[in-house]
Amino acid sequence: LQTVQQTRTMSRSASSTSTVPVKNLPGWSVESIGAGQAWIEGPSGNTHVVQAGATLDGFRILAISPDQVLTSRGRIIF
Repeated sequence: LQTVQQTRTMSRSASSTSTVPVKNLPGWSVESIGAGQAWIEGPSGNTHVVQAGATLDGFRILAISPDQVLTSRGRIIF
């Protein structure tokens, strides 16, 4: 019984902290996506090559899909 209660508690806490904001990240844009990487341009005009798990400018890259890059602060689109 104790294991079941711990699992339920962990499931609840994980789901409440894993929400991803869906707003666009201002000043950032995707230049290209391919091979599990994305080329993104930041507000200063610099291009960064990133993959899921990378940290950049105080945010984390959570996932890369064919049309967007999901970050801990929002999404970056073309």
